Amino acid sequence: MKIKKGILFLLIIELIFTTGCWDRVEIEQRGIVGAASLDVTDDAEETLNITKQMSANSKINENLEGPLKSVFGVIIPSKIQVGEKAYETIEVKAANMPDSLEKLGQKMSRTPYFAQMRMMYFSEKFIKNQKVFIEALDRLDKSPKINETAYVVVVKGDIDILAKVEPKIESTLAAYILGITENSKITSNTSALPLYKLISNLRNNNGSCAIPVLEVKEKGDDYDLIINKLALIKDYKFLSYLDTKYVKVFRIMNNNFKKGRILVNYEDTIIPYYIYTLNKRIWIEENENKLKFNVKIEFEGDAEEYKFGKEVFNEEIIEKMSKAIEEYAKKEFEETTEYFQKVIGSDYLGFGDYTHKYNNKIYQKYKDNWDEVFRNSEIKYEVKAFIRRIGIAKE
Repeated sequence: MKIKKGILFLLIIELIFTTGCWDRVEIEQRGIVGAASLDVTDDAEETLNITKQMSANSKINENLEGPLKSVFGVIIPSKIQVGEKAYETIEVKAANMPDSLEKLGQKMSRTPYFAQMRMMYFSEKFIKNQKVFIEALDRLDKSPKINETAYVVVVKGDIDILAKVEPKIESTLAAYILGITENSKITSNTSALPLYKLISNLRNNNGSCAIPVLEVKEKGDDYDLIINKLALIKDYKFLSYLDTKYVKVFRIMNNNFKKGRILVNYEDTIIPYYIYTLNKRIWIEENENKLKFNVKIEFEGDAEEYKFGKEVFNEEIIEKMSKAIEEYAKKEFEETTEYFQKVIGSDYLGFGDYTHKYNNKIYQKYKDNWDEVFRNSEIKYEVKAFIRRIGIAKE
């Protein structure tokens, strides 16, 4: 018994004197990267060709400035507590992503640490350069260092303008833009897009996807940041920007819409209708090598306000308001679908994905020219809106 007590005592002593935060020194030596922007140099095509020609000569490649221009936002923890600007930016020009990460380490006194990275900014030039874009995404996918849950946005216009933006409330620009990105989900304008989901979407859709767009608008001496558009990618290359008016329907058709608000004109009054439940069903018909889709959408929500003093708990008024919502929503669906069929010319509304999953025999027949089939398809919508409450109700 005494031997057991002695062993237990020794174990307790060992735990007391050997337990500690062994990672403390390592943390102090880390350079925490909060964000990264990816751009291409003005002479990207020329440097890309030079890089390929010199790929066999590692000595020359050591100092080669390639087509990829990266800017990393490194967080300074000591300044966060005092409320000062808590980050510094480091610019690197490199041949590819691994080279970029290596050169970042050469410019820092600490070891770059990417596990806490929250934002990635893509420039217009970056997503328009198919070669650089594909290679960078491939490297990001394979790199164990990069935080794959970091949100991705495309910066419309000159990406260098981000350096002029002073974050509001937050100590770092990455935290500021992260908050705006997450709020965009609540306002139903766009869906936040993590890096891993971007890569998955591109792979599963033959190089097509949609990326949220960050617009930096100059306002006197200040800058406003807005995220309410999408950048459409086709064949791993930028295709077009999707305007705000089409984004909500895009999200609904791609099952990315959870809750949100639409504004409906009813008897010269704008009624905010808050949707908290949505059901979507699709039926497909094939007739003489032409497809017809019938889509039924059902909304449940609250009419948050109406004219003061008006009687609203009247079945006839509620029915009229519901009809106004249905007509408005149906028109939005039809206009958005027509825009994708006639202007964009590609299926970004999920009809191909639906057909592939639930009518695979039909999909296999048309998959090689699906975009053409989509453009010529007949798509009809039926919308039903239910008003469950009048006035703002606590959830």
